[in-house]
Amino acid sequence: CFEGPEMRLCYIKRIKDVKSNSWVKYLMHSQQDDKLLLVARRRKRSNVSEFVISISADDLSRHGGSFLGSMRSNFLGTQYCVYDKGINPDEIDPTIV
Repeated sequence: CFEGPEMRLCYIKRIKDVKSNSWVKYLMHSQQDDKLLLVARRRKRSNVSEFVISISADDLSRHGGSFLGSMRSNFLGTQYCVYDKGINPDEIDPTIV
């Protein structure tokens, strides 16, 4: 975790839902003041691991206001790509660019 030019120590807490054993939340907190920094939830997919990343533990919706992006692995789980909620390049008006 970076805050300006200095580094910040963090820890990740994993929370398992008792009802559906596969839906797990990951909460990243700052060690200094125990402030919640990020929350991630694994989405159930058939062939890859995908996580939704948010800044709110209560709103993990992809369409919510606290949604930051998602992280997806390849088939083997050896490489991950992070996607933000940016504009699709195919949907940009060419007259603006």
